[in-house]
Amino acid sequence: MKSTCVTFLKGLIDYAGLFPPARLTLDATLENFLSYRAGSFAWMLGRLILPAPRIDELLAALAALAGPGPGPGIEGGPLPLALIVGVGTTENEALNTVGVELSSALDAIEAVGGESSPEVAIEVLETRFPLETVDTSDSSAALAYVQSLCGAVESLLSGRTWGPTTGRRRRGLELFLEIPASAAGYPLGATPLVAALAQMNKNLAAYPGPSSLKRLGFKLRSGGLEPQAFPSAQQTALLIATCQNLQVPMKCTAGLHHPIRHHDEASGVTMHGFFNVFGAGILAHALNIPEETIEACIEDQNPKSFSFSDRAFVWQDLQVTREQAATSRAEFMTSFGSCSFVEPLDDLMALGLIDRPAPGATGC
Repeated sequence: MKSTCVTFLKGLIDYAGLFPPARLTLDATLENFLSYRAGSFAWMLGRLILPAPRIDELLAALAALAGPGPGPGIEGGPLPLALIVGVGTTENEALNTVGVELSSALDAIEAVGGESSPEVAIEVLETRFPLETVDTSDSSAALAYVQSLCGAVESLLSGRTWGPTTGRRRRGLELFLEIPASAAGYPLGATPLVAALAQMNKNLAAYPGPSSLKRLGFKLRSGGLEPQAFPSAQQTALLIATCQNLQVPMKCTAGLHHPIRHHDEASGVTMHGFFNVFGAGILAHALNIPEETIEACIEDQNPKSFSFSDRAFVWQDLQVTREQAATSRAEFMTSFGSCSFVEPLDDLMALGLIDRPAPGATGC
């Protein structure tokens, strides 16, 4: 396996087995996640995506697996979580929901694991801009909401347990915000909202004291159950270019089960590929390519256009070094949520980019 391919794929997939179309039970989702984490492709696995109101259910399932009495906990350490919190139409409704759900989640974690060795570690919070904020299309109003949200989250996290401590300060959480696709003017109206995230990141970087928040990012919904849930290549390119120009990190959710863009006959929809979307983002971040080139990469349905060596990731006549790809993944194109971990693996094996596990080895 080429080292740049490993760099491209490392920690790329946040597992969302609870969500459609899979809609697995929590027990099945947890069983799968633990199996993937113990398997040959654990290096591709990111976080477990969980709605905050289901944290008690998750902790109970972990306790049942661990058995009665004190012990070392779940093998592999605390489960890394991307916690979905606080959806609301108005700003007050959204802030109130964030407060209630995050506070309840922290209470549950502390009640079960305590400060020293909680069973889970919240690494990412995900939420949506309320429609009230989106509809203003005003960067100052958007920044005011983002500041209120960050203040609320910071206040809730301060002095609380949301991950393990090992004698060092915990790494700050990442907070990703999504714009509802139903918002008027989407995605053209995204710029003032992304600009608000960018300004808040500057504020966090300049803040002299300790902070529980590391950075804010933009969450792109790249698919769904209905054809209208899939943004066009042009819309996706616009959002990637906007986030790159404003230096706001991105993550994606839904619709990226396969590496290469393709037309799905069953649904009648052309689905984005994660090589396309993340490749376009990496090229944009590393090479500052124009929006029309980003769009061309997103639209490319030829698997031979994408290649990896030990030194570079290549799309057509453009290439980035392994070091550039690693920087782009860390700083810009972070991960995507998928209700399947197996489908991407199967496609990558079919393309000859990752090796099938040896007989007798642990699989996924």
